[in-house]
Amino acid sequence: MSTRKRHYIICYDISDGKKRQRVSKLLLNYGTRVQKSVFELYVTDARLTQCVGELRTHITDVDSVRIYNLGVAGAEQTLLLGNAKAIPTPTTHLII
Repeated sequence: MSTRKRHYIICYDISDGKKRQRVSKLLLNYGTRVQKSVFELYVTDARLTQCVGELRTHITDVDSVRIYNLGVAGAEQTLLLGNAKAIPTPTTHLII
């Protein structure tokens, strides 16, 4: 698996309140909440796999979770409108 980080959007529709809270708390360990049921993640493949594995333990057939891969340059290609705030991501500096 690559150690290169990518941007992902995870959004969900979960009707059960307790389950929704558990999923929300879980996703806060991996990324930043940008809306009530939408999170931005900037993680490696291994970290995403770990997150998805944990999500699977909470999700049933009545729930809906979508994960969008925005790639390496995802944040740079994101259009923000209204009071949307950019999520800071680490930059790489080359020191010679």
